[in-house]
Parts: sequence; structure tokens; C-alpha cells
Amino acid sequence: MNLFDRYLLKQLFPPLLFTLLGLTVILAIADMAGYLYVLTDRDAPLQEILILLVLAMPQALIYALPVSMLFSVCFVTASLYAHHELIAMLNSGVAFKRLVLPILMAALLLSTVSLLFQETIQIPASARQSHKLQELTGRSPSFDNQRVTLWNNSAEILYYASRYREQDQVLNDVTVIIYDETLPAERIDASRASYQHGIWELEAVRHYDLRPDDPLLTSYSVLSDPRLTEPPRMFRAQVFDIAHMRFAEALGFIRRLERIDAQNAREALTDLYDRVVFSFTPLLVALLSVSFGSRLKKNILLLSIFFSLGVSVLYYSFQFFCMILARQGVLPPAAGSLLPLVTFCILSLVLFHRVHT
Repeated sequence: MNLFDRYLLKQLFPPLLFTLLGLTVILAIADMAGYLYVLTDRDAPLQEILILLVLAMPQALIYALPVSMLFSVCFVTASLYAHHELIAMLNSGVAFKRLVLPILMAALLLSTVSLLFQETIQIPASARQSHKLQELTGRSPSFDNQRVTLWNNSAEILYYASRYREQDQVLNDVTVIIYDETLPAERIDASRASYQHGIWELEAVRHYDLRPDDPLLTSYSVLSDPRLTEPPRMFRAQVFDIAHMRFAEALGFIRRLERIDAQNAREALTDLYDRVVFSFTPLLVALLSVSFGSRLKKNILLLSIFFSLGVSVLYYSFQFFCMILARQGVLPPAAGSLLPLVTFCILSLVLFHRVHT
């Protein structure tokens, strides 16, 4: 690291940290504003409200980092132009691309740290904040479910129930189809099923043996079939938030969700990939800022922020469009998240390669 590198980093970090701190506090307060009425209405203690504010800080910091990086890079490049320092540096034989390399490396490092911070601090803090809000506001999710369809682990048994009640772990209007390889071998209809000692106990049962040419019907008042062992949690309404799960945990949950609801699983996987990709937004905005700042001659700070924000709006619009396509299954979930970042990184690199100094 030479003298120029140290000087640029010294110029970069003070405005970055100042902006990051200010935006983090503002975003955390704005997030809390939506709950203040409910919390004060329920006479929540001030100490609990302050704890919620602190727990909101990590998420606010993640959102504030790209904006802070954009402003600080624009500020540094504008200062170099305004004080003619850039001319002196370039006249000393240092190429512009080499000159801004420490800024881009710092952006890459911050993006990586942001991803690690998200996994280790932000996600647990957000999960705890959500749990504490539920306690203070008295709102808890309902796991009751309707029109439940579920395959067992080996994809040999298909369950359908018109309703699942979590309080007593009961299924209503149950149909179970048991497959022999690819063909249905048995069908069980029951008015009600309750989970007893690890097995679903069926009531008012009609059992059809579909293997003979003439299906055989047998009726039972109560039937306990040892093959019907899927735990009640698999029939719950999928009240979940990928934002509160670490990557490995969320990925495992999505794999289980695919057995129950493929559409929700695809949407959750898209959101998970998007969360990872968002961590590298600081690198993208740094590339955009140095690329546009080098093309301006007057009002560099204002215009570079303006152009960078304009391109950022285009980026988020394109990202929103790709996310919709990924959620609908038109694009793979990974492609829906990565395509906007890769596209605009290539655009930024092209602009950066053709900078004028």
C-alpha cells in the first residue's frame, strides 16, 4: 500500500462512517415509528422500546451501507477534482484506474463484511426484535391451515385435508392415497384424524384397496395405520420469514417447504438469494460513482450523486422485474437475483474502462 492508497482511504472512511452512523439511526427510528402507536397504546415500558430500537440497528445498518458508500465515494472523487489533487496524482504517473483501486477494494471488503455481519449479527437481532414485538403487542402467528396437501419423505403417501387445527392437532375431511411405485394402491377417506403417539388415528374411515380389478371397500370406525406418521408440524400453515433465518437454516427449510408448497418455496429461495446478492451492492455503487465522477467537470459532487442515484433506480427497477420473473418460475431463483447485479457490474466496468482523466 503506497502513500496515495493510504491518503485515499483516509479521505474515504470519515464521510463513510459519519453517513453510515447517521443513516442507521434515521432508518432504525423510521422502522420503529410504525410500531410506536401500538406499543404506547399497550403501555410498553420505555426500556423495552429502547431495546427494540437497538435491535433494529443492524438491519438499518445493512440498508444504509450502499447509500453511505455511494455518497462517500462521490465526495472523495469530487474533493480530488475540486482541489486539483487528482491532477497532481495523475501527473506523478499513477493511472486513474490504479488510483481508485483502494476505494474499490475497500468496497469489496465492506461487501464481504456486510454478508458476514448479516449472518452473525443482523439476522439474530431481527429475529429477536420480531419475537419481542409479538410479545409486547400480543400478536402471535396462527398455524391453522386449510386445503393442506403433503407428500411424505419417500413420496409414497399423499395426504389431503380440508383443514388442520394446531391447537388440538386435528385434520378434517382427510384423504390419504398410498402409492405402489407409480400407481395408487390404496385410498383412505376419513372425516377426522388426530395425532396419537406418533401415528395419525383416523375416524369414520372408508378404506379402498385399489390393487384388485374390482376395488375393495372396507369401513372402520377408527383406524390407526402405522404408515401414517408425518408429524403435525408438516401440516401447519407456513408462517415463516426467510429474513430471520441464517442461510443454511433457510435453505434447509426451503427444501422441506418444497414438499408442501412449491410456489412458496420458489419465492422464499428467490428472497434468500436476493439477500445474499444485496450484500454486494456497495461494490456496485462504488464502481458507478468512480465511473461517473471521472466524466464530469463541474458540480462533480452533486452531478455524480445524481447520476449514480439515477442508475441505482434503474438497477432496482430491473432487479424488481427479475425478482417477479423468478417468483413466477420464468427465471431460476439464482438467476433472478444475480442477473441485475452482474448486468450492472458489467456496465460499470465498461464505463470504468473508458474513463476520461
